[in-house]
Amino acid sequence: MKSNPRVYVIIPIYNVEPYLRECVDSVINQTYTNLKIILVNDGSTDGSEAIAKEYLYDPRVILISKENGGLSSARNEGLKHAYSEGDESDYILFLDSDDYLELCYVEKMMQSFIKHPDSVLSFGGCSVFDENGLIKKGETRDENLSYSGIDYLAQVPNHYFTFSWGGGIIELYA
Repeated sequence: MKSNPRVYVIIPIYNVEPYLRECVDSVINQTYTNLKIILVNDGSTDGSEAIAKEYLYDPRVILISKENGGLSSARNEGLKHAYSEGDESDYILFLDSDDYLELCYVEKMMQSFIKHPDSVLSFGGCSVFDENGLIKKGETRDENLSYSGIDYLAQVPNHYFTFSWGGGIIELYA
């Protein structure tokens, strides 16, 4: 693994005008800067595309606009672009456009991969709730972020399933 691999951050966008700036700002301002930020406008009908265009000043940001096809279709468009210019040492991170990353998220993820190069999965998201059951924004926990494939599978219940928003970072050509 090279010491500073590129991370492609793919952000599908569909009618998320109220959340999009916080999302993209959280990626642009990451402490890990070797990023390519792929914004995929999936046929938004609100002001999301105009907001996305505001970020094209940053050479790390590209905007792909397409007809609405859903989340998987938008992610696949982002993947096509990443695969067309990336190499085997690059990584992919999917981020939903109504979410945001802590500013050191990518750096910590990459440190975890560099420290444990045999890791195939790495997750770092958590929600911290207050006494009223509300999520406390900006709070994180220090948790083990790296697992080998076998260690991860040993923890998975027999009837495990996941959602498109529950993921992590993956090797581009794994």
